Amino acid sequence: MTATLEGDQLNLIGEQVWETLVQAPGVGVNVCTRDGRTLFANDTDNAMYFGEDTRGLSSYEWSGRLPKAWAAERLDFVRRAMSTGEGFRVRSVWRGAQIVSLIQPIPGEDRCVIVSNKVAGPLNDSMGEITQSRFVGLGVMSKLSPREVEVIALIGRGLPTREIAELLDLSPKTVEKHRDAIVRKVGERSRIRLAEYAYDAGLEPDDAKRDRV
Repeated sequence: MTATLEGDQLNLIGEQVWETLVQAPGVGVNVCTRDGRTLFANDTDNAMYFGEDTRGLSSYEWSGRLPKAWAAERLDFVRRAMSTGEGFRVRSVWRGAQIVSLIQPIPGEDRCVIVSNKVAGPLNDSMGEITQSRFVGLGVMSKLSPREVEVIALIGRGLPTREIAELLDLSPKTVEKHRDAIVRKVGERSRIRLAEYAYDAGLEPDDAKRDRV
C-alpha cells in the first residue's frame, strides 16, 4: 500500500528536500528569473562562479557580474527550459573547473533552479545527454594557444607523448615543444600537476575551439 501525503505534510517534505539540497557539500544552487537575475544563490554556488570572497552574495543581475556573451548563452538555456517545461544538463568550463549544471524550470513559476557540481575528468554516459557551452574559462590555462589546449587535454587523459602526437598528427618532438610552452605559460613544471589542471577542467581537445571567457 502506497502512502499519500497532502497539504502541510507535503510542504514540510518540500522544505526539507530544499534545505538538504542547499546545504549539500559541493552543490551550487541558484534560483533565477527568465530575464537574467539571480534571486538566491547558496555560498557554494557563489564560490564556484565568483570565488570564495563572494560568500554571502544573495542576489545579482547576470549582466553586472558575468561576461556578456556567457551570460547571454546562460539566459538562452534558462528560457529554453522554461519554454519546454523540461530540465536539461549543461557542461561548462569555468575558472579552470568543469561544471555540470542541471537547469530545471520550477512548475507554476516564472523561475528556474540551476543545480551545479564540479566534475573532474571525462564525463560518462550515465549522466545522459549534456549540452555543451560554446565558451570555456580556462583559469590558469587561459594563456594557452588552441594547439596547446589540445595537447594539455590529452596529457590530462594520461596519454604518452607518442600517442598524443599520433592523435594530433604531430611529431613527438613538436608535442614536447608544446609541452614546454605550456610549462612556461602555466608556471608549473610538473607533468603530473599539468595533468591535474586538465583533469579538473575535464578538458577535451574540442575545448580548444570554444570561445574564451
